[in-house]
Amino acid sequence: MTGQGYNTAMLLPLVIATAMSQTPDLDQIARAACEKASAEYGLEVEKLAATIHVHDRDARTWAHGSHQGARKFYPASVVKVFFLAYAMHLIEQKKLELTDELQRGFDDMIGYSSNDATNYVLEVITGTGSGPNVSDDELKEFMQKREAPNRWYASLGYKDVYAVQKTWYDGPYGRDRQAYGLNWEHRNSLTTDATARWMSDVMLDKFVTPDKCADMRKLLSRTILADDEKASKSYIGGVLPSGTKLWSKAGWTSDVRHDLACVRTKDGKEITLCIYTEYGRNTKAVSFIAAEILRSLGVDAKMPDDGEPVWLPEDQQI
Repeated sequence: MTGQGYNTAMLLPLVIATAMSQTPDLDQIARAACEKASAEYGLEVEKLAATIHVHDRDARTWAHGSHQGARKFYPASVVKVFFLAYAMHLIEQKKLELTDELQRGFDDMIGYSSNDATNYVLEVITGTGSGPNVSDDELKEFMQKREAPNRWYASLGYKDVYAVQKTWYDGPYGRDRQAYGLNWEHRNSLTTDATARWMSDVMLDKFVTPDKCADMRKLLSRTILADDEKASKSYIGGVLPSGTKLWSKAGWTSDVRHDLACVRTKDGKEITLCIYTEYGRNTKAVSFIAAEILRSLGVDAKMPDDGEPVWLPEDQQI
């Protein structure tokens, strides 16, 4: 009996050490992927960020790791998912009616990233509209309404979510321009940590209600390049193996290129990735970082297509 007890006590540290060695260092994986992309394409690693969540669906939790996950970026069209969830919250609270027109706005805002649809949705959920310049007092009231999504996310424990401005083709005018501040200090901003949490909360039914999370997943569902030659090559879906399920929302301007995605492999792995880069013209950095991360997690991801240009020409900036 004494010997058996002694052996058990001796084995316990070994069991714990073995379990810890089998848990990947997600911070290191995220950092290494960004460093490799930096070396491959001549990018500044400080202008790249990535957050990884490996889901435990049974426990509805995730393991977390990141490189520069708390760094604030202009999120481009990724911000649209934050408007979507806040709208779902208002609908669930019966403070907003889901009309056919609002559903059309959701479909277009997420489905093909329409800025016009996004601006309509933001007006509906905040009770604000565009128009001529206003007085300082009127602007203060305007911003109080516009910042309602921020307050809701803060109440849920989100950090560094600033999701208040419309998205534009040409730029803001009138009171919308005033809302940005004199030096554009009030632009939308997000971190990869907050954005990855958004996706994981949706995937694990931790937002609003399970029914509303299912509605959002339906809007976010995408085909991947391996299964549909019309799918994007420049984002996370471009490197996934055939049969992988994808939910995602990308963002792109001339200055930034981002992607937020959850991938579910055929063998049941479920991983959220959020990658932000300050390289809008680089067509491969996001997918390269994603492939490096996924390979480190045992997913048979392929590297970006060598036949595609690495940099868009200056005249293709948007």
